[in-house]
Amino acid sequence: MMSLRSKTLLIVALGLSSLGCQSQSTHSDVAKVPNTEILKGNYSSLHSDLPSAPPELHKELERVHAAIVKKLPWLKTTAPLPTILLAGPESFKKIAQDHGMDPKQGSFSCTVSGDLILPAEIPPRLLGSPEIAGQSQSGFGIIEGVFQQRLERSIPKNRPFTWLEQGSARYMALSLASPEDEDEAKKLLRAELALEFCAIFLGGPRGRLSKALDKTFATNAKAHGGPAKRQRRQEPVTPSVAALFLNEPFEPLPKGLFKECLTADDKALPGLKKRLLALDERYERYVRDRLVGSLFDALATEKDPIERNLADNVLKLILGKSSGTANQNPSERRRILAELRAELSQSAPPTRILDNFKASIQRLAKSRSSRKGFDSLLRSVKKELERRRGYYNNSYDAAVRDLPKAIERELKRLTPRRS
Repeated sequence: MMSLRSKTLLIVALGLSSLGCQSQSTHSDVAKVPNTEILKGNYSSLHSDLPSAPPELHKELERVHAAIVKKLPWLKTTAPLPTILLAGPESFKKIAQDHGMDPKQGSFSCTVSGDLILPAEIPPRLLGSPEIAGQSQSGFGIIEGVFQQRLERSIPKNRPFTWLEQGSARYMALSLASPEDEDEAKKLLRAELALEFCAIFLGGPRGRLSKALDKTFATNAKAHGGPAKRQRRQEPVTPSVAALFLNEPFEPLPKGLFKECLTADDKALPGLKKRLLALDERYERYVRDRLVGSLFDALATEKDPIERNLADNVLKLILGKSSGTANQNPSERRRILAELRAELSQSAPPTRILDNFKASIQRLAKSRSSRKGFDSLLRSVKKELERRRGYYNNSYDAAVRDLPKAIERELKRLTPRRS
């Protein structure tokens, strides 16, 4: 079995920043930085405890700020936003603890002062240093931090933390990656799409898109800026995929829905969740189509045969057959993929494995008395999944174990209501 990437590795690789510090001070931390040199631009100002603030980092900050504002104009501010780079580990640790944050979580934005605080663990190229062989770092964490910094200035103070809020930062990190990180960003996004599709395809509960607005922490009313006791909950959806869907310009979605979801206060969230429920089937088709497109791209362009085999295994789960292109030469791969694209344009694969057994489920739903029939259906579904199997992730086995529950949900959904 070959694994694309586990969800844990995704989170570590992206270097997630932290939202919502617990600072009780309304003053900026800029005054605590001994260096007086400041690099200022149209979107950001850079302060550092280094002998001189690195211009490479400031250039990247300006690029990211500009790209975010272009994509989401409602996050524009009138003044440059401050970023503080703390190269001294003890300096970062102290300021992080002053804000009630765990220094090990990396960069964070102060919800009160608006500062973005960065540790020294950023790509050496952004510090004006050469990359160390085998130790190259991505700039994903910086992009997340910048987005969070701007988002914190636009959301209501009584808004609870949601998965969409976190996922949007992750989505920005992947979609706005620097040229040095573009290849890795494509792989990570493909992995996220595969994780989300697998959860849908293997019979997970419907309404996954609306779960992006589930709260991520148990917190008091002062979620942003005040002291808060947080208890992380299990992630119910791949939130960056939800963010990708809600912000796709070509999707015929209600205008301004992405902004509305990100800026809604606690009272508005239930109504928005109902609206997202109505988009459920469209979302599932979108995840399938976006993933298939990404897999085709990998099979056509990836030079690494391991990556091509990984992509082909995911495609086998979706289509029920391998594309047969992973070990072909480039021209033959393009020919086969072109034929396969044409085939899929005429007949799209189902978004759920149980869609292939709809007739059997409907017959069983009408009788509702045959345990033998239920067990026979379950065996047939498991046999088909085994035939398609190649792609694997940490949640795959659990989803297969839960197939009886998935079938029960479909039976309930398809059982005619008594008048």
